[in-house]
Amino acid sequence: MRLVPMLFLLHGVLAWGAYAKQIDLGLSNERPGKASPQKVQNNGLFVENPLSYYLGGDAVQNLKFVHAHMNISIPVPQLATVQEATMNLKLTPSAALDDQSWMAVYLNRQVVAQFPLKGQEGAFNQNITLPGKYFRTGYNTLRLEVSQHYTKVCEYPMAPQLWTQVDTAGSNLKIRFTPKNWVPLLSGLDSLFDKTSFSAQPVVSIFYGQEPQAGSLNALALAAQGAALRYQYLPVRMNANAISARHLEQWLTQTGAEGSAVSLWVGTATSLSLLWQDLHIPAPKGAWMGTYVWPNHPHHYIVILTGDTQEQVRQTAKIFAQPRIVLPPVSQAQITGLQLPDRQKVAQPVTSRIFGHGAFSLLATGFHTTSLTGYAPPPAGLRIWNGGWDRKAQLHLHLAYAAGMATQSALNVLVNGTLQGSIPLNQPTGGRYSNYTVTIPPTIMHPGWNTVSLQPRFIPVSNGGECKPFFMGNLWVTIYDDSIFEWEGNGVTAQQPDLATLAADGYPYTKKSLGEDMHVQVPDLQPATLSAALTLMGKIAQVGKRPYPMARLVAGVTPAPNTGIFVAPWANIPPEWRHHLQVTANHIEESFPVGRSAQDFSGILSIIRPQATGDSVVRGQMSLNADLGSLAFATTWEQDGHPLALFTAATAESLSKGMDSLVDYGPWSQLKGTLAWWTPGGKKVTSLGLDEEPFRNYGLRGGLSLWISRHPWFSLLGIAMIGLLFVLATRLALRAYSRKHHSKEF
Repeated sequence: MRLVPMLFLLHGVLAWGAYAKQIDLGLSNERPGKASPQKVQNNGLFVENPLSYYLGGDAVQNLKFVHAHMNISIPVPQLATVQEATMNLKLTPSAALDDQSWMAVYLNRQVVAQFPLKGQEGAFNQNITLPGKYFRTGYNTLRLEVSQHYTKVCEYPMAPQLWTQVDTAGSNLKIRFTPKNWVPLLSGLDSLFDKTSFSAQPVVSIFYGQEPQAGSLNALALAAQGAALRYQYLPVRMNANAISARHLEQWLTQTGAEGSAVSLWVGTATSLSLLWQDLHIPAPKGAWMGTYVWPNHPHHYIVILTGDTQEQVRQTAKIFAQPRIVLPPVSQAQITGLQLPDRQKVAQPVTSRIFGHGAFSLLATGFHTTSLTGYAPPPAGLRIWNGGWDRKAQLHLHLAYAAGMATQSALNVLVNGTLQGSIPLNQPTGGRYSNYTVTIPPTIMHPGWNTVSLQPRFIPVSNGGECKPFFMGNLWVTIYDDSIFEWEGNGVTAQQPDLATLAADGYPYTKKSLGEDMHVQVPDLQPATLSAALTLMGKIAQVGKRPYPMARLVAGVTPAPNTGIFVAPWANIPPEWRHHLQVTANHIEESFPVGRSAQDFSGILSIIRPQATGDSVVRGQMSLNADLGSLAFATTWEQDGHPLALFTAATAESLSKGMDSLVDYGPWSQLKGTLAWWTPGGKKVTSLGLDEEPFRNYGLRGGLSLWISRHPWFSLLGIAMIGLLFVLATRLALRAYSRKHHSKEF
């Protein structure tokens, strides 16, 4: 089979552009929740989930006022054809609704059902058939729209009795579909790694030919990043195994119910020799990538990344790790050239996580230009990371609002639930603000994450009462993502890293675009441990919105000099790091605060010098035997000026399961602090962070200000003594000077 050259693909500008630009992979509102497995019935495959699954877990939705609607995004993968869907809606209308009240159901703007909302009849279930011909590949919009009334004359359109409650947890959607046959093409890899998968957490099987060496380890890491980036925001589980008949059979017996009908094969052509025999093709030469349907399994697909040497394998994996490279419509291609930019020329990513003193746009926080419309729209929110303490800030907002609102309308700015400013939207003809400044005092911005909420309060010119006309269409404000957040003053740097920055964008474990400073280490090459590390690296690439081609995956029990993240079972944790975890598989030994120290000065010593033995609180000691084998842990600390993170569990298998559950939406967003633990398969992550140990984050200025505020009289006495000593020292110095230079005059 002739190999197709790719010189036109990988030369010059394309490769450079893929590195220099960040890929926009922000979390979409269209993301699905946790999927249930697909099931098989006589007439095809079907998937059944509650509506809350598609809404991220929200169990109840209230549709208020005269006109209201809710949209539900239904994913349909590219390799599936929907035959039919049935939906069961559980609704509770207000008892005040009369016979003019109706609900209409739209699928991609096509009306598929409409029925009355009879308030006097109470809660009811409504079964609706959704024809398969209205579904399309990608995200489909299912819209529930209500028109609600309680009287025929002089109705107040925002009356509190106008509502219908949708029980999304009690409602469900059952989709029957058939899989499509796919023609293997490199240009169609997005069809294999599809973000509109029916499964909320797809599995990617990664096969390697033999125990991977340093070069092929890095190729595995790049392959995991490439797969995760194509899935965009879906939490992906990586299942890494050496090629064997047992592992291959396990993969082939899966029906795609967990999104595992695709596998990656990474290694040198020699190590993948069994693959060429099964595919009945000659072993390729040079750096090479290809995709095939597995023989006699029409819905199992493989992607091969190979080369004559480990370096060639790594170069091929670098290409696969770049989803924005345009691949040709062929099933296999030889890589004949790859040029990467000088790493010194690559600009570092914009981030709000670095402790700095300057300003950054709200876009750096993940906020995008947002329009808020309607009578009572939900607030727009953003999160600001504060890597220190005692820091003042200013928010410079750029916004525009529509004409037709009453002068009492406003946009309220709340920081951590506290009102910091109110922006008037009081011009009848509409208006625009540039750099409307809201000052945030240091007492409001605490270490770690801070929530900024932009809450609109739109008041129409007329409320529709007493038969007056009512217009709601111009209740509108747009907030632009080029608005600025600015730190003022130096503040004090937090003395510890935080897992929340890893969950946000990988900082501080990599501060560079290409990931030269990110090294992930495993103690050995057990498949479960390696799978956990690859799953983590794929997730870090997703939250960073770009691949890290220079990141390293290394193996060894002794920590490498540049290791930033260590993934290992308890038994393989380096001895010098064990005290950072404070627990073992069957023992806990930890100190805990009891009360404030009677000697406040010892607390100040611990603030100024963290290595001092003094503490600001009296602590007790706890030691007990306990079975912690069911928990997974993550901890982080700073060593020799470099942040380190450790992910561990009792066994390699529980570590892999714990990592699979951690990278899911809910657990990953909860990851924060210096120590976190969770149950594999669970949804709750418990953390100890900056909020729980604030004194460790105060610098000299902050710590002294706390002590002075608590002891003002001692502070005044201290200042008086310092002043007296200064006067005495000055007097003695002047006398000595006079005796030395004017002794003859005395």
